[in-house]
Amino acid sequence: MPPDDLSEREVEVLRMIALGHTNSEIAEQLYLSVRTVETHRSHIQQKLRLSTRAELVGYALERVWSAPTESGAIELLRALLSAVVLFPDQPVDGDASWE
Repeated sequence: MPPDDLSEREVEVLRMIALGHTNSEIAEQLYLSVRTVETHRSHIQQKLRLSTRAELVGYALERVWSAPTESGAIELLRALLSAVVLFPDQPVDGDASWE
């Protein structure tokens, strides 16, 4: 069962968002319109009570993927780096220093 009552398609869209794909890229890969992808993203945000794309990435990293394989760990790292690079103005929980 998908987490937090997300549909299988919503989980798929969430995964692709977390991997750093744009709405256009997701639409192309899933054979959907961009508007449909935006609707899925909006529904995901409503269900999870999240307001930003960066929060969706954080949720996906915490809840959708668990105990990753080596290739899964690489995929998670790429998603996290994408979130930091693509959304640098989003606040990060905890101490942001690199000491």
